[in-house]
Amino acid sequence: MSKLGNILGNVFGAGAEKVIGSVGAIIDDVVTTKEEREALKLEVQKEINRNLEALASQALTETELEYKEMDSARSREVELAKAGAKDTVPSVLAYLAVGGFWSIIIFLLIFGFGALSVEQALLVGGLIGTLGSNSTTVYNYYFGSSSGSRRKSEEMEELRKQLTDGKPKSGA
Repeated sequence: MSKLGNILGNVFGAGAEKVIGSVGAIIDDVVTTKEEREALKLEVQKEINRNLEALASQALTETELEYKEMDSARSREVELAKAGAKDTVPSVLAYLAVGGFWSIIIFLLIFGFGALSVEQALLVGGLIGTLGSNSTTVYNYYFGSSSGSRRKSEEMEELRKQLTDGKPKSGA
């Protein structure tokens, strides 16, 4: 048990190491027979499994919430498209993200980094990486799979209108 206490102490701090160490000492004093040790192992394994199931259930719930949130955003876009409205917020944010990223890259290419400490270099690198990741997300949204999904939704909506109105599209 002291090995487990050392490991948990490294992960959670010295307090966890002390608690696990003292619990281990109590168990060693109380559990003296082989049958008791086997029963203890079985109960500990049950508790571990219960916790793993709870964690898996929580992860599933979080994933379901993420999907509901994405579906809600998609539904909002569809409703806006049906109403003929255009939401300009995503495109403004996209321009800011991509423009900010390229502005910083151009600035750094022209003026350089200068003398940076290790901490400053890590911070600048992290910020540039974050901006680059945001730019990639914007490109994927407008030109990647989201763009294709949006085009497909628009085509399906146009087909629905044609079927309900009974009029083919002028170019078809």
